Amino acid sequence: MSIDTIISKYNFSHTSIDKVTVCIMKNDGLKELVHILDCSITEKQAYVIAKAVCEHVFGEDIDVSAPQMTLDRIAIAESEQETIQEKIKRNKEDKARKIIEEDMMLYRLELEFIKKAAEM
Repeated sequence: MSIDTIISKYNFSHTSIDKVTVCIMKNDGLKELVHILDCSITEKQAYVIAKAVCEHVFGEDIDVSAPQMTLDRIAIAESEQETIQEKIKRNKEDKARKIIEEDMMLYRLELEFIKKAAEM
């Protein structure tokens, strides 16, 4: 993403880009960057912005210029992964519960059918 794209997409000024650059130079984390920018962006968006600024201003990858931001982004991804795994587990449990409920319903219907057949 280019600096011009960031400026237009996030309604940034060159002052905002300067603030990002300072945070990168100080090796601040993503929370600090979001706080300093004082706008409604997420930490994930802040990472994308900082990454683009690193490439444009420093000619380096964000891992080299701002390792703390990379570590923060990894922590966010791991947290999201845990949440996704929990949702997958809940979905599997819900599906298993539905299958058991359907089996029980079929068992009851079969039992009723057998009782009615025995009465005849």
